[in-house]
Amino acid sequence: LILSATYSNAQKRLTVSAESGGILPIPVFYKGLDAYSNENHKISASIGFSALISCNWHYDRKSYLSMAINYESYVLDLKEFVRFPEDIGPGGARIENPSFLYSNFDAQNLSVRISFGNTISQKIKLNTGFQLGLPLNQHFRYTYYGARDTIDGMYNYETNYPFLIFVNAAYQWY
Repeated sequence: LILSATYSNAQKRLTVSAESGGILPIPVFYKGLDAYSNENHKISASIGFSALISCNWHYDRKSYLSMAINYESYVLDLKEFVRFPEDIGPGGARIENPSFLYSNFDAQNLSVRISFGNTISQKIKLNTGFQLGLPLNQHFRYTYYGARDTIDGMYNYETNYPFLIFVNAAYQWY
């Protein structure tokens, strides 16, 4: 869900708009396109917040270039189920005591977005581009040992710059 406020004048080449709304990351593939490699992963996400201020340059009647600054905040949790040597005994792995690596992405990103837009009809707009972000906080990782029922190895780790390619379709009425 996105709420939008736009300052616009048909006679001006530059327009400014502000948007805010909810964001829900949907991680489809964690380890590439090989779906089998994702079977021991459980990824969950909760709805976060997104806010954007953009400036559009209309270089003709129907097309425009847009540059924006975007803030995003959401939570993404990743569990990777593994076996450690202490979980394996003479009879094999103990299924009742699985272990996992748990990563908590409490993400807060500030991003720059560049896109190209086109007005298809009087009410429909199509926008496509890319976004490069700067993480504003660090993320945490825990290791849960099922055999010992302990959590160890909490540490911060560096997060890569988030990169996004997107296509937006908008319908407006007034």
